[in-house]
Amino acid sequence: MYQKFPSLSCQDAPADDGQSVAAQEVVRLATLRLPKGSFSEKQFTERIEKIHQSVKLLQKNVDQAKQKIATQQIELESNKKTAKEKTFTLPVKQEDIIKQIIGEMYTQIDSNVKDVKKMNSILNLT
Repeated sequence: MYQKFPSLSCQDAPADDGQSVAAQEVVRLATLRLPKGSFSEKQFTERIEKIHQSVKLLQKNVDQAKQKIATQQIELESNKKTAKEKTFTLPVKQEDIIKQIIGEMYTQIDSNVKDVKKMNSILNLT
């Protein structure tokens, strides 16, 4: 494979740092200047380059999406924490009015329950 497509031989070496990537690029550019064996090899090389560029762009987009997700998760956690800390307090006058309304509703419900029990006993439904 390396003899037929010499421009691909540099891709098998692991890219440890920027120097090896630069060396791979130099080898790739040098092999591009060598005469090609056939038109199909050139097409294959061009397709590989296009795929490589697409993969780089896709990886960049994935990294950006991961970064956005991480940022949003941090914001969500901080919002949850502040939401737990927030307590709502009513003014004393509103609190008294609400307590009075709830008390009246309790009294009304209690009298309705007693009326239903009385009707059940009259109708012998118990």
